[in-house]
Amino acid sequence: MNQPKSRRIYVPGTLHPDIRVPFREITLSPTVSHT
Repeated sequence: MNQPKSRRIYVPGTLHPDIRVPFREITLSPTVSHT
């Protein structure tokens, strides 16, 4: 399941650097704030 504007990245763990933890990186579009 590939979601738009996101990709899976693997980060090495702190306690076990040989174990990579999957994270989902989401690309956010710039938001326009109306003040």
